[in-house]
Amino acid sequence: MKSDLMFLGLFLLFALTVTLLPNTLAIPSDNATIDVEIGSVAELRLNTTGFTGIDFGSVNPAGNSSGVLIRAHNVGSTTLSDLYAIVDTMEKGGSNPRGSAGSSTDWAATNFLALANDTSSPEYFYVGKIAWNYSTDEDSSNFTLDTAADAWGEYWAGGDTDPGDHWYWQLNGSVANNDWCNESEATLKINNARGDMDVSSGTSMTNEAQGEDWAVFTVGSGPWTDYCVYAYYNCEKIYITRWDLNSTFAPACSKEDYIHPPNMSPGNYYDFYLKEIIPPGIPSGSAAQTNLRIYASTT
Repeated sequence: MKSDLMFLGLFLLFALTVTLLPNTLAIPSDNATIDVEIGSVAELRLNTTGFTGIDFGSVNPAGNSSGVLIRAHNVGSTTLSDLYAIVDTMEKGGSNPRGSAGSSTDWAATNFLALANDTSSPEYFYVGKIAWNYSTDEDSSNFTLDTAADAWGEYWAGGDTDPGDHWYWQLNGSVANNDWCNESEATLKINNARGDMDVSSGTSMTNEAQGEDWAVFTVGSGPWTDYCVYAYYNCEKIYITRWDLNSTFAPACSKEDYIHPPNMSPGNYYDFYLKEIIPPGIPSGSAAQTNLRIYASTT
């Protein structure tokens, strides 16, 4: 009898314990649907918020700065394509600084700016570089030129020795049209070997297109193989560019290139390098501050 009561007591205790457990049954509400529409925004950001520029520090003549990594980040909501660069070298480059005492501020900082769009094995090309005419201010006795040459000068391809990367060029304007250098008859020559000032026997180029102020030349060999070279109508300067797809430089050039032609979807980024390449013979001090802008197209 005692054992039966003990069993009953345990049973009742167990039963009591079960009845004291909280009720965990969930009672659902009606469904609430959630909707949101992402606005269409095209926005390209360089590096981080608040990024305003690059100080390359002090770079000696005939020297290169260190490369600086730049990240172009699609922080908008639309796919971007065709990243390209524009510099205001021409707007702030001033008049011809060659052959005068001058100062460093006569030179635009972007005149020395080069960009590499392959970070695994960087190969740098000028974004937009002016090479000035020597003929009005400097001795040409060391040059070997065509008798018809209307302008001549030098081009520094980058490096750390002088004259290791010096090249020399000349422009022959159109005889039929006031010796203008933006006419179809105008020709551009560059010497065959670095450091060689015999331009007359160098590679000759005819221009591929002409505009109101500029003609554009391309060449298949030498230091300008991957460049567009624009000649100003009065022959005072040439403009060498790979990345500057500025529509004001009409006509367009077949060798201008995008930094990143494929599509860049929202949240993705693309890295490239910038550096300064300083030629010999530039006065010490700070160059004129100028701007680089990176643009992209929307798809």
